[in-house]
Amino acid sequence: MVIWGTSGFFFLSPILQFLPSFFDSILDIFYQAIPDWDIPLYIWSNSWFSRGGWEFLKHRSWLFSSVIIPTVILVISILPNILRQPLLAKKYHWHLNTLRNIAFGLFVGVSAHLCGDIFLSFIPRGDIGFKIYGWNQFVSLIWFVFHIFLGIFIPFLLIWLMGATYKKRSK
Repeated sequence: MVIWGTSGFFFLSPILQFLPSFFDSILDIFYQAIPDWDIPLYIWSNSWFSRGGWEFLKHRSWLFSSVIIPTVILVISILPNILRQPLLAKKYHWHLNTLRNIAFGLFVGVSAHLCGDIFLSFIPRGDIGFKIYGWNQFVSLIWFVFHIFLGIFIPFLLIWLMGATYKKRSK
């Protein structure tokens, strides 16, 4: 998940060239890092729903240039414990732990990608920098820094809390 969040599985594209071209738009999601999903989703949404207001999906979308997606996955993984549903948490323990681990990897991967967007934006190459579509540069910088911090802080905080809980149980 760290790789998918950071750079995507771009290295799989030569291997999967034998699939019919029908799958190209679906595979684009896997080839690209999660912060860059706004590109194929914007193209796809405009080809299918041309009258919709899909402007929020233009590149450097606030939704994908953030840790919102890993946060949603993490909340889903800990929801049974928050709602005090021990039977549900016990029955789906493996699934919920897998979702939590996916979220942790995506937190770190997306943060690494956002760091790269900021650092590489100073290299003149015709890119749009790290400015989020429709926002100014300063607000975009605050958004990026805040989400980079959250993407590193949240997983390590939760890992530390889980370790403290485990130590209490084993005593």
